[in-house]
This record gives sequence, structure tokens and C-alpha cells, in this order.
Amino acid sequence: MKTSYKYLAIIFVTLLCSCDKEVMPDFVESQVEISANITPCVLTRVTDDGTAFTDGDNIRVQNMNRAKKNLATYSYSESTGKWSTSDALYWGVQPTNTFNAWYPATSAYDSFTIPTDQTAGTDTADWMTATTTANRANGVVNLSFNHNLAKVTITIDKWENEYLESERVISSLELSSLSGVMSYNSTLSGDNQAKWVKTYTKDANKSFVAIIAPGTYASATNIMQVYVNGSTTPLAVKTRSDLTVEAGKAYRFKLAIGKDLATITSSVTVGDWGDVDLDNQNATQQ
Repeated sequence: MKTSYKYLAIIFVTLLCSCDKEVMPDFVESQVEISANITPCVLTRVTDDGTAFTDGDNIRVQNMNRAKKNLATYSYSESTGKWSTSDALYWGVQPTNTFNAWYPATSAYDSFTIPTDQTAGTDTADWMTATTTANRANGVVNLSFNHNLAKVTITIDKWENEYLESERVISSLELSSLSGVMSYNSTLSGDNQAKWVKTYTKDANKSFVAIIAPGTYASATNIMQVYVNGSTTPLAVKTRSDLTVEAGKAYRFKLAIGKDLATITSSVTVGDWGDVDLDNQNATQQ
């Protein structure tokens, strides 16, 4: 009799386990597919101004709901219009997952050191981050990246008569960044350790670009230094009034170059990051 009860108990437990499996099926891992854009999203692609991702761009994406298989580098292909990865990034068991992402992929989501030599270009200085929640049932994570820094363009508006035509050469132009290291923990902050940043020359001797930290420059602060015709002594450029530089914005300065002095010739023009011509009607003056 005891043996019969024993077998009945085994059968009951087996049936109970079978029922459990039918009610709660095993979670099946699936890889994450992503799409990404840069805020504000623009319709026209301009390959090197930071308004859209271009072929070969890499971003790093992390699933905050997993401890393993939670981090991957995705690469963008213009020919397919898609992002791909050879890494393992999977959905978590929860229906809704949270994702953090950053560009450049070699940086980090919560901190960034601004390159002080941007003479080869500004791509690696354009620190962007994105965070979003996504539903596992949808299968796709849509990421909208924000620029955490500010872009500055300097154009040479005028050379004074003290210079011969052959002497009108900018050897180097450096821009002050009020912080060298930026941090992000729900809000953006800097280390307040000012650094000189060597600019990238877009149009030889006419236009210079750099990406710097946001912050406020007091009136008469040295914001630029210009090296002319091989001189080792720079011309200091001072702000004309208090100037607040905001993350995600583009700024343009126009300079007049004299023998002993370089000056800002007009109000600073401010626009969105993708504004190619900051003289347009959407730009403002500071």
C-alpha cells in the first residue's frame, strides 16, 4: 500500500511540473536590433558636420537590465541603412528594457575627455549619448543621440593693412574649453579645468572649427589665441561681453587680425548644430 502511495505521489509531482511548464514557458534569448539618429534629426545628410551618422560610424550600446551579454559595438552601413554588430547584446527577461548608448564608441556614457588636438578633425570630439526604454515584444531599440558639447566655428573676416599678402597665414588657432573632462549623471557637468584646444582648419587660412565644453565665459576672457605666420607668440582674443556656450549648439566668431591684436568683429552667431550657414533666419546673436 505504501508503495502505491509513493508512485501516486511521483505521478502527481510530474503532472504538476508539466502544468507549470505550459503556464510559464522558458524565456528565449533574442538579440537586440537598433536604429539611431542624432537630435535634431535632419533630412539632408552632411557627412562631416555631426547632423547624421555616416558610413562606418560606431556606437556602443548597453542593456541596463542584464549582467551578461549586455554590451555591444554597432557599426552603421550607408548602403543598407542599418546597424550591425558581431557582439552579443540580448534582451533581458523583463518586458521593458533600458538602454544607454554613446558615441564615439571608444568613450563612455558617463564621462568624456575632450581632445585638445582636433587638427585632424572633430569626429572624435563630438561626444553624444542616448538613453531609452524599449519593449522586448517590438524587437527594435530606437536611439536618439544628443550632442553633449558645443561646436565653434571661427572665420577670418579681415586682415589689417599691417600684413603683406604673403604674411596673411594662420599657423595655428586655439580655442579655450572651460573644462577638459565632462561627466554625465542625470545632468551634465565639467571639471572646470580650462584647456586650450587646437582647431581643425576647414578652409585653409579662412575657417577653423573645434568642439568644446559648455559653460559661461566672463566678459574680457581670453577665449582664443591666434598664431600668425609662424610666430611663437599668440595674439589673444577676448570676449566682448559675457558669453554662455550651451550643449548641442553651434557658434560662429568672426575675427579681424592685426599685428598686435586680434578682435571679434561682430556679435557671436548661435544656431543649431547642423546649421551650415549661421547667417540664416534661425540663428541668433549674442
